[in-house]
Amino acid sequence: MAGGANKLSEQQLYTLTLVERIASALSIAGIVVIICAFAAFKQCRGPIHRLIFINAFYNAFDITATMISLSGPASGDGSPLCQFQGFLLQMFPVADVLWTFVMAVNVYLIVFRRYDAVALRKLESKYIIVITIVSFIPAFVFLFVRTAEKGPMYGSVTLWCAIAPSWVLFRIVIYYVPIWWASSSIRL
Repeated sequence: MAGGANKLSEQQLYTLTLVERIASALSIAGIVVIICAFAAFKQCRGPIHRLIFINAFYNAFDITATMISLSGPASGDGSPLCQFQGFLLQMFPVADVLWTFVMAVNVYLIVFRRYDAVALRKLESKYIIVITIVSFIPAFVFLFVRTAEKGPMYGSVTLWCAIAPSWVLFRIVIYYVPIWWASSSIRL
């Protein structure tokens, strides 16, 4: 395994996998609660709640990647499992932050622009399209990026496969910068 995993003992790797999968299982329980509450209670169907409901499905893919855990890196950087996990971990955490950002936009529109539930609902399809395209394109393109010197763009980063350490500049620019930007925009 690349990315520093060889510095950890088998017991440490097992413990990390166990913790990661338990946390993922708790997240799955949270998604089930969100979906059930949305389906069962009319009070949970307001504009912000609808965005949380939609985002729950995006989070399910993110959790799929974390449930794969160390199985991705163990299968090898070029393996389909590692590449799939890298794709999921590139697309869905970014999408999650963008969903949080549009929730903040909705609050702004409600408080300062007096949007009602009907006007906000019209924006949902636009949100879905923009967030999916913005997060999908780089994640998909990176599946095909590889060089003889650096290898595939997705590779082991100890706990899972994501943008490999040899491509660290891309990890910063394409992963962390959008997350930092959206996070800081929410606080403004």
